[in-house]
Amino acid sequence: MRIDDFVCLTYHELHVPGRPTCGSDAAYMRYVVSATAFVEQIRYLREIGWRGCTLTEALRGRRPAVVLSFDDGTATDVDVAAPEICNAGFTATFYVVANWVGERGHLSPADLRRLVDLGLEIGSHSLTHTYLTRIGPRDLRRELHESKQRLEEWIGLPVLHFSCPFGAYSDAVIAEAAEAGYATVATSKVGTNRSAAKVLNRVPVRSETSLSEFSRICTGKLRRPRARQFLLSGLRSVVGLPAYAALCRFVPYRTKID
Repeated sequence: MRIDDFVCLTYHELHVPGRPTCGSDAAYMRYVVSATAFVEQIRYLREIGWRGCTLTEALRGRRPAVVLSFDDGTATDVDVAAPEICNAGFTATFYVVANWVGERGHLSPADLRRLVDLGLEIGSHSLTHTYLTRIGPRDLRRELHESKQRLEEWIGLPVLHFSCPFGAYSDAVIAEAAEAGYATVATSKVGTNRSAAKVLNRVPVRSETSLSEFSRICTGKLRRPRARQFLLSGLRSVVGLPAYAALCRFVPYRTKID
């Protein structure tokens, strides 16, 4: 990894024993990291002298650091992740699905303002969390523009970053995001990023991610996650998206959340 490159980590909901998660199928749970593991990862970054930061900070050249980003806007963002992040002196970017704000298990408008007050960053994760590459131009515009407008009304600040649901993007998505006023579009393509990046690679932190693998990911050693993505992309192209999505919902994930 070049000295000016950075890694953007992707988290979803965090799991707390006794607290139900927003989803329960295998496709959802394989990306649910235990709160215990998350605390260990934050502690590790502090111990090696690295910082967890927002996307905006990384694009401005903050090093050594990794971007801590969260998709969906679940309630554990404010209840679990934010306290640990702030106690460590870190920051993070939270990509929120606008239509899920106020729903069970998700952030409320007051929660969004609380995150901003803590110095954390809000991005958009679309209006309804649909596959953006499978909808028409009018719906695509609504997903990107209306989600941005709603979030900005709630937090009173510009929303500059967009994360594609399921990582699905196209030239049309990128063009519409620029038209809406987003500075970046985050995908699920595994890789590192340069400070001038507009279309971002990210690396998921999964339920099974060990601390040793987490360490390799943060330093840009991405052979394992790239291989996993290559295999899954190949499977998706063979069986088709609907069949692939069904398989993901029912194929067990390897690590049981504590």
